Amino acid sequence: MGRIGHTMAEQRFAFRKELTISNHPFVYSQRDRKENEITLTNGVVFVGDISPVIDHAKSDFLDYLSVCFDIEETKDNAVKISIILTQDGLDDVCAYKGRVVEIADGEIIIRAYDDRGAAQAIYDLEDRMTERKAP
Repeated sequence: MGRIGHTMAEQRFAFRKELTISNHPFVYSQRDRKENEITLTNGVVFVGDISPVIDHAKSDFLDYLSVCFDIEETKDNAVKISIILTQDGLDDVCAYKGRVVEIADGEIIIRAYDDRGAAQAIYDLEDRMTERKAP
């Protein structure tokens, strides 16, 4: 293990150890859910414009749910994630990778300028869930 500047270098493949530690149910069951949050404990179903780029992000997201929250299967009352590729209603983000994520009627709606924007929105959902420690 070497030194970089004044800090210790990360051990090789240390990130994999972190991925094997899941967020246990007691962690997210004891936190306060915000009014605009929905729970994905019953899994998710992706619908809409699914290109190969979006399909890759979708697979990563499903792996994330499995590894971090032990959500393996999609149940009947799964949350729907709708992917809509459009230029309508994007206003300030109507450009490459532009996207808007909304929650309406217990559904997550991703409106994106292109498939790269939709994929980035899915990765943003992962980041938000990691910060909130909740599915």
